Amino acid sequence: MKYSLVFLMLAAACGMATAVAWDVVGWGAGVGLYAAFSFGLLAMAYALAGPRLLFKRPTGRRSIFGWVLLGPYFLLNSASFGLYRLFSRESAYVRVAPNLFFGRRLSAREATATGWVNVLDLAGEFPAARPWRVLPGYRSMPLLDATAPSEADMRSAVAWIAEAIGTGPVYVHCALGHGRSACVVIGYLLLAGEVATVADGVRLLRSVRPAVRLHPAQARLLRRLEPPPKSDG
Repeated sequence: MKYSLVFLMLAAACGMATAVAWDVVGWGAGVGLYAAFSFGLLAMAYALAGPRLLFKRPTGRRSIFGWVLLGPYFLLNSASFGLYRLFSRESAYVRVAPNLFFGRRLSAREATATGWVNVLDLAGEFPAARPWRVLPGYRSMPLLDATAPSEADMRSAVAWIAEAIGTGPVYVHCALGHGRSACVVIGYLLLAGEVATVADGVRLLRSVRPAVRLHPAQARLLRRLEPPPKSDG
């Protein structure tokens, strides 16, 4: 709900800016109206519709409908992601367990250099790196930023990771590698018995990637996956 309100306020601000600028620039102010529509659609996605409104295909490509309807949002994301890459000293990815890596979205050049063949892509707001789209081990499970998958999707993702790890390195990524990817990796560690609690999983991931931060919905989901405490009897 918090992100829905944020995008709703952005939509309202763009709408008001359009109204103010209309008498000055005329139809040129329509850019603000376009942005208002895009952010309003994002508010709807966070409130009700979920990541399907991002129009990301199972292949990792973005549908033309996504480009047309959400262009301003995608441009804003690309700009903020570019600034993050420019100024961040954080590693693009880290290893957290044998054959299991997680981190941020990689560029086409970075993706080619890694040589990975098993990739779980959670970044609903970005298309997949081009080299990964043709991999048989590529899987797209788009999520909105700061959200958690359903429990069924989490268990499906964990089962996929467990199987893929047996064939080679697995890379789990979202946009920055702090929330969504961390959530799914901790889900795997819990269900595989590698950690006993969500807190243990967070400590482990922060030991290799300090910026990891779970959002409330992600923490709530993971607590449901914790094994029951052992009885003293």
